[in-house]
Amino acid sequence: QSDRIRFRAATLVVGDKSYQDVEVTVSETHLDVGGEKRELTASGPIRGTTDLLILPQEAMGFGDVKLMAAIGAFLGWKPALFTLMVSSLLGSVVGLALIVLRLREMRGRIPYGPYIAAAAVIWVFYGHDLVDWYVGLLIKD
Repeated sequence: QSDRIRFRAATLVVGDKSYQDVEVTVSETHLDVGGEKRELTASGPIRGTTDLLILPQEAMGFGDVKLMAAIGAFLGWKPALFTLMVSSLLGSVVGLALIVLRLREMRGRIPYGPYIAAAAVIWVFYGHDLVDWYVGLLIKD
């Protein structure tokens, strides 16, 4: 559902067909106008007016992307990769703990930014030691 744009069009003209006060959903390949689905490439020119446009929220917002970019810029690509992996692990562990303790529902959302920040701090203080330890587990002498 995140790859669609939904809006209610007060007026809409698709090709040679006119609509009034209709629900519109636009995806990468299709246009759905009031339940009438057609291929976007075969729709022709589209004109209309709307008062409300609904853009779905993505799983990882742009704030998280900017934070990861800043971590990569300041610490380098290897710490950024470490941060991405460890933040995913931290978020998963905390999320599962919250579900088990019934503090969150399975469909509940938790912010990802704090786990990115925590993983970056872990890298700054313990990153090299953790990587050496992990590589030591994989490569035995």
